[in-house]
Amino acid sequence: MNALSKPATKTRQCGYALTEILIATAIAAGVLTAIAGALSGVVRLNARSEEHAQQLTDVKIIAARLSAGLAGDDLLAGLTGWQVELTSLIVGDKGEVSSKFEIVIVRNESNAARSFEFLARLPAGGR
Repeated sequence: MNALSKPATKTRQCGYALTEILIATAIAAGVLTAIAGALSGVVRLNARSEEHAQQLTDVKIIAARLSAGLAGDDLLAGLTGWQVELTSLIVGDKGEVSSKFEIVIVRNESNAARSFEFLARLPAGGR
């Protein structure tokens, strides 16, 4: 057999084609972008959650101080950015006062859209 009559052998291809690499890179970039977006959202929600938890703690402190009969500067001592609005609510039957409550609205200056509202029964000497 001469060189011209040799049967053709199949050549084996090694590696990846350029289009395969580009497609794989595009898919990986899309997946990584989605993961980064999700992580960013988680971090943002965590920060808002911590802020809200701190605000709730402050409101609990204000409620406890109201129940203890504190008012004025003592009520908000150590708490910055808070405003407290108190409105009397008298509950009774036929003109008799049986209970006196305060409608308490607490707002933080950093987030004026969010307010906390609750009823408080003040001690006998309160407000």
